[in-house]
Amino acid sequence: MSTALQKPPATVPAGLNAALSGLSAALDEGQATELWQLPDRELAAGAVACARLVSRTQALLVRLLGEVDARDLPLRSGACSTTAWTRHELNTTPREARTLAGVATAVRSGMTATGTAFAAGDVSLSQAVAITGAVGELPEDIPADIREQAETELVGYADRFDAQQLARLGAHILTVVAPEIGEARDAEALERQERQARRRRELFFTADGHGSVHVRGRLTDEAAAIVRAALDPLAAPLPRTAD
Repeated sequence: MSTALQKPPATVPAGLNAALSGLSAALDEGQATELWQLPDRELAAGAVACARLVSRTQALLVRLLGEVDARDLPLRSGACSTTAWTRHELNTTPREARTLAGVATAVRSGMTATGTAFAAGDVSLSQAVAITGAVGELPEDIPADIREQAETELVGYADRFDAQQLARLGAHILTVVAPEIGEARDAEALERQERQARRRRELFFTADGHGSVHVRGRLTDEAAAIVRAALDPLAAPLPRTAD
């Protein structure tokens, strides 16, 4: 039996078809606009509105992909996964397909605050990736209500912070929504990091045969401070003298 992907018939439900047709017609009208005639204020507002529309359209695509996945349409079409199906049907890169499929799964699995903000254009695709990724990385034993608070908090930051900043905030979101848990987790993470640093520390001295020794290694911050204090006076160049 062939495992080649079989494209399903390109049929679209009447309501969705009408909505997409209307959107396409509106975009045609926008593309026909003589942009050079627009005043600066209208031009800037148009760019912002267009960006929000892109986010809303991507949110609809994510919803569609979530339904595709829920119906096992990829497997029934001969694809090995929703990501593979998305790559084939939308002609995306593997990374783009994973991104879309990942957000679709997260939103469909209960991250409704992100899905709602995304659909409204208040959150971009990259921001949705950062938010769902941060919440998805929370330990499994974190209660559902705290996970929801973390998601809601990050969604609220989206009007001030870009996707990279949201990802950094997300790494410490527990300290905001549940300080007692977050601080304990951060302390545990710091302790693990320090233990790993101690296990990986090493220091090598290699004579070059010409009166010098090459030093190479990796130390903990504390050990490096001790070694640096001891070696700095020895490593300083000698003052020049008149020959």
